[in-house]
Amino acid sequence: MSEYANSQNWTGGTYTTSIPTWRVGNVIIGGSSFLGSYASNEKALQIQGSVNSWLNLRPTGSSKWFEIGVGDASGSAVLYAHSTPLTLWADGTRMTIDNVTGKVGIGTTAPAELLHLNGSIRGNISGALRISSGNGYVDVGPMNPSWAHFQTDRPRYYFNTGLTVDSGQIGSYDEDLILQTSGVNRLFVSNTTGNIGLSTLPHATYRLDVNGSINATSLYVNGTPVSGGTSQWTTTGSNIYYNAGNVAIGTSTISSTTKFEVVGPGSGNGATIRASGGGDVLLNSGGSLFFDGNYSYGAGNYIRPVAANTQAFFTSGIERMRIASDGNIGIGTTLSSNPNGYKLAVNGVIGAKEVKVENTSTTWPDYVFNSDYKLSPLSEVEHFIKENNHLPEVPTASEIKEKGQALGEMNALLLKKVEELTLYLIDIKKEVNELKTENKSLRKELESIKEN
Repeated sequence: MSEYANSQNWTGGTYTTSIPTWRVGNVIIGGSSFLGSYASNEKALQIQGSVNSWLNLRPTGSSKWFEIGVGDASGSAVLYAHSTPLTLWADGTRMTIDNVTGKVGIGTTAPAELLHLNGSIRGNISGALRISSGNGYVDVGPMNPSWAHFQTDRPRYYFNTGLTVDSGQIGSYDEDLILQTSGVNRLFVSNTTGNIGLSTLPHATYRLDVNGSINATSLYVNGTPVSGGTSQWTTTGSNIYYNAGNVAIGTSTISSTTKFEVVGPGSGNGATIRASGGGDVLLNSGGSLFFDGNYSYGAGNYIRPVAANTQAFFTSGIERMRIASDGNIGIGTTLSSNPNGYKLAVNGVIGAKEVKVENTSTTWPDYVFNSDYKLSPLSEVEHFIKENNHLPEVPTASEIKEKGQALGEMNALLLKKVEELTLYLIDIKKEVNELKTENKSLRKELESIKEN
């Protein structure tokens, strides 16, 4: 049934007389029955076709038109603009698809990129816009009232150009701030202390903790320049030295002859060196060097000068060893009774597994065995012993008591006497052998006499 304002029938051809006004029901083009269903208060225009079904809107005499339809057998819905951009209009241009470049513009009629958005965009319910690819995603946007967020499921972000922060602030929410180059941690800012570490493992012990060398044009401590912008020290490898002048700690007055001077608040206006865990060393103004933090002359462990160019070593306040100005050393003695000038004088027993004495003399008593050596007759040796009560060349007991005896000289002398004794024994052996031979001959003669 057809109902038009002019009551003309619109079947069997193209309606050309006037524009019909449809008052009741739906309009079907290309079919006789409506496909699908609508509510009773809804009106529909339906175009039916075997493959392609289009609604063509084209001004008279124009080469541009617009079509809505189903483009192929798969049922794809198509909006098509011929020779003109496709524009979606709602009280003004809202979206444009350029018919030449295919670029889409929202809020602009001249899109410069494949998708050109001129205006704001809202993301998911959390407030972030998710940009996804086959490799991961990036969420951009404020996800709560206090913060704007930039999050990803990738382990790190990559920027292919410089990063500029207008506010000048870069921070970490609740973790240490770490800066890297080439994947290596270079700078740490502690989240708890604010200490900064350069090439150090977290956390930095000091406000600025540097594992390496520092090169600076100037250095200040509490507002005071340390070295005026230049260092007096020279570094060679792991060594540091200064040889252009003298160095002082605790004083600004340096003697021209003192290379290193330390003045501190220790006992006697001395200087204290303290090792980690204790074990202080104090050098006082009297030249005494104390150890272990006990600065008492009566009970401490120390080294002190006891005479001109003479140093004594004390433990528990008692002198144990002394080095005199002539280089002689006394252990258990103050060297006050060292008339022989011993290099090492010991008042006590010396225990050693071995003692080696070097003989500086060129004459070792092997000369006793030379053919031209004159061996004293035993009768002379006997006479000397009866007269002197000791062997020839051997020092007397009183001489040993008064002067002592060099071990090297005594060993050589004793060896000489042993070698002389060996020669005496050889001579005696010869005489005994001669007596044996003579005795044997006499026995034969006596036996011969008895037989006759």
